[in-house]
Formats: sequence, structure tokens, C-alpha cells
Amino acid sequence: MRCVRLHQYGGAERLHVQQIDPPHPGEGEVLIEVAGAAVNPIDTKMRGGRVDSVLPITFPFVLGADFAGTIVAVGPGVDEARIGQRVMGMVDVTRGGAYAELMTAPADRAVPVPEGLDLVDAAALPMGVMTGSDLVELGLDIKPGDKVIVTGAAGSVGRAAVFAAANRGAQVIALVRSVPEVPIGGASSVIEFADKAAIGAAAPFDYVADCVGGDAATEICTKLRPGGRFATAVGALIAPPSGTDAFSAVGVIVKPRPEALLRFAKALISGDVRVPAVRRLRLEDAPQAHEMVAGGPGGRGKVVLIPSLAE
Repeated sequence: MRCVRLHQYGGAERLHVQQIDPPHPGEGEVLIEVAGAAVNPIDTKMRGGRVDSVLPITFPFVLGADFAGTIVAVGPGVDEARIGQRVMGMVDVTRGGAYAELMTAPADRAVPVPEGLDLVDAAALPMGVMTGSDLVELGLDIKPGDKVIVTGAAGSVGRAAVFAAANRGAQVIALVRSVPEVPIGGASSVIEFADKAAIGAAAPFDYVADCVGGDAATEICTKLRPGGRFATAVGALIAPPSGTDAFSAVGVIVKPRPEALLRFAKALISGDVRVPAVRRLRLEDAPQAHEMVAGGPGGRGKVVLIPSLAE
């Protein structure tokens, strides 16, 4: 089968398409014919060796945690009725394997794709959706009427966080670098980072759901009410700045939860939420895809590698 393999840490040019033997599903696993594999920021960090101390890999390695495709075989302990099922999901990033024509995954990580959702579009969802959902549902204790601001709300994680907060009855303010062309479903208002007056008028906030980190996150925490809560999916935890009232802070690491992924997928099908169009590239374009995701030209929106895509 064809796959994209990494033989040593380095730049995007280290990614090469190769022919290798296909994997075989083990106990509790399924074999998936990959329709699409999303390229995520963590992939670029792993490729460059920037997270090797916490996310070590063994070379040669096939990157890719997010996938969608069709189950073509099952391992021991998995119902054969699953063969032919359209699925999406996320494997552990140190397992990888999605940048390929075929991959294996634990059966419980392969979530049925709802009717009406394109498989390539489904491949763009898992990590971003589940991270954003976990940020809100596991990191915050939102009650109806609470005021929540989501930083980086136009991205895949941010859109999922906005949706999850709105689903809990919160008043959600979407904080963005620039107002996106595709509306952010569930947001009661959209404010640009540079519009300090609008942020001040909307404050104070009960909660911050942070998808960007850095100075922007630090600044927005000054607008939290006393006793508020800050949850982040990126970067370090933030302590209350000197002279401000105390708030609590928590970091959230994604825990794959099929129910959150399915909830967002169904909202996407119904039109309750929208996402930017997926950028579809060949396996051979993996270096270009990594450059896009890392902030190069054309880097907006999700990028998905499609094994069957030809010239």
C-alpha cells in the first residue's frame, strides 16, 4: 500500500510517499480503507521533533491521527457486521498511521459516520471537535445563562467549543483575529481581538475557553469575573495578574469521546453549525500540507490528505 513515512525528524521535505506492506488488524481492531486523513498542527510538531520528549515515535513512522474511511476487515473480538461501515475517528498521535491507503485502529475509536456527511469532510472533524468539546464539557462547569468567551473561535477547536458552550445554554462570545466568511454557529456575537472597546463592553466573563494561548489569553483573563474559570487547550496555565481578582485555571488534553464527535457531526449535517471548506490534497502533497498547517501560504481551514486523489 502507499503511505507517507517519516524516517527522521526534520522539515516537511522529510515526508516521502512509499510502498509498504499493509497492516493487519489485531485483537479488538479494525482495518480501514482511508478516505481522508486530516493534517493537524501536532503532526507538524512531531515531524520536527519539537515534542519528542513527551510524544516519542519509532522510525520509520506514518503520521496521522484523524481519519475517515470504510472498514474492510476486522480483528479477533470485533463483530464482522462492521465490515463495510463508514467510520471516522482519532487514534493516539504516537500510534498514527492515517497518512496511508490502509490503517488499523481500535474498534471503539472508529465512530460510525452519520448518513449525509461526506467521508473527506468527516476526516477533518475528530481531533478539533473533540478537543473543543472537551475544553468546554470537561474543563468548565457551564450553566444556562453563563457568559463564555472563546478565543480563536474561527478555528476547528474554537468552533467546537462555541457549539458545546451554546449547547449548554451559555451566552457565547466568539473572539477572532478577523471575522470569518463562514459564520460561527452558536455565537451570540463575534469580536475581533483588536477591538478592545467591544471586549471591554462585553465583559466580565464567567468563563474563558482558550484555543490560542499566549498574550491574547493572558489579556482576556483580566476580563474574568471574580471566581471565574479559565480553561485552555494550548500553552501553559495562566495565573491571575497582579492586582486582579482570583480565578481558577485548568489545562485540557483531548480525550476521544464519540458522543461529542457525533453531536457536532449531526449539527453539521442539519446546518446548525458550519465549517470552512476542506482543502483536499494527495498523499504526495504531504509536505505542502504541513507547510499550510504550520502557517504557510493557504493555511486557513482544515487540510485533508486523500489517498485516492490523483493528479
